[in-house]
Amino acid sequence: MKLQNLRLIVQFLSFTFFVVLVSGAFCTFTVGTIPLVEPLGFLQVIASSKLRIGITLALGGVLVILFVIFTRRFFCGWFCPIGFIIDLVDRFYKAPNPHSKKTKCKEVLAITVISASAVSGTPVWCTLCPVGAICRGIGLGGIFAPIETALLTTLALAPEFKSKRWFCRNLCPIAGVINILSKISQRGLRITVDRDACVNCKLCSKVCPMGLELENYSTDDCILCLNCYEKCPKGAIKINF
Repeated sequence: MKLQNLRLIVQFLSFTFFVVLVSGAFCTFTVGTIPLVEPLGFLQVIASSKLRIGITLALGGVLVILFVIFTRRFFCGWFCPIGFIIDLVDRFYKAPNPHSKKTKCKEVLAITVISASAVSGTPVWCTLCPVGAICRGIGLGGIFAPIETALLTTLALAPEFKSKRWFCRNLCPIAGVINILSKISQRGLRITVDRDACVNCKLCSKVCPMGLELENYSTDDCILCLNCYEKCPKGAIKINF
């Protein structure tokens, strides 16, 4: 099976389970008594509550943060519901490959959101997050939830017609938090290039939905979709930890 077909299946199963069957589970999912809260939501809760949180919530949040530190943006490429919808749309509409320079907008937005949560005493991004909106709209979210879902999801997807994964590359504060947390450790899932095998054909850059160039590769913004790994004609791209 092609890796990209496998990835789409994993995304579909993840979406079906965490959005349709267990509504809201992408934001928080309880295992036993421990709530596993996505990293930006967890940091917002900490900031808005002035560090007054329960032991189980703290444990769940720390476990998720450790997962993020060592898997980096693997979540974005294989599990994120917005990413799944974007990749699904891309099967029918081939958006232009991104060529814009890397920005720090999403990292700045993440810090701003956490700071605003501390000042306001409420998780600010949770009211605007398209991931949360999808969970509320498809689950039992009331009469207005589907409208909210349609609006926020459309706003996140609209720039996709300009270039691939525009929202993921520029505005998603969850991705921003993951990028910041991934700096904590040098260890983690990553793509590496065998320079002896590489013939500099640049096919990897052409098929990368995040517009990354492997000759100047860094772990930031790599969603580990493995498109480059699958398409490399010389097998020069490796997956390492």
